Amino acid sequence: MIIAIMKNIQQEYQSNIDKFSQDVIIAQIELLLTYAERFYNRQFITRKISNHQILARLENLLEEYFSSDSLSKNGLPTVHYIAETLHVTPNYLSGLLKSLTGQSTQQHIHDKLIEKAKEKLSTTNLSISEIAFELGFEHQQSFSKLFKTKTNVSPLEFRQSLIDKVYNFHKFVVMLTNFKMSENSIPENRQKCVTNILAENWDNY
Repeated sequence: MIIAIMKNIQQEYQSNIDKFSQDVIIAQIELLLTYAERFYNRQFITRKISNHQILARLENLLEEYFSSDSLSKNGLPTVHYIAETLHVTPNYLSGLLKSLTGQSTQQHIHDKLIEKAKEKLSTTNLSISEIAFELGFEHQQSFSKLFKTKTNVSPLEFRQSLIDKVYNFHKFVVMLTNFKMSENSIPENRQKCVTNILAENWDNY
């Protein structure tokens, strides 16, 4: 098929019969590019099992890297490092991930970074600068900028939102615990009161 298209292009170019020759050549080139794209993406389909194994290995590799002290020592892993460790080329890996997940290798690295950052922000008392250092950033500003780009909030705002949610939940629990009805209260009033408490606090979670 590819050879036939090439021959058609060559024939039209050499003969240049009429005013339609250029349009025919362009159409043949577009067809050739379409087939090229088809064959490129087909490799990911025909290697489906192997590709999913690479994806699983990528997740394990990122988890191990981000859970070790490699971050603070070496910084974020590069696309080249990830591809080399998985024994594939950077271009192949990015093409594979785009086909399977819609994200590039760099985006997968950043997603894992944000996951770990959220974990540290919510489970430790480390300062933002300390967290930035542990995640491989020399400057807190660089970490905060990337975090906000990915989450639409700053690290400090994210941590404060968690504190607010814990506070509101505690307040909610206290309100329910202290909720007592008199013996003369009718079931409908009790239900209405509980409904009001839920309505006032539901948006906080």
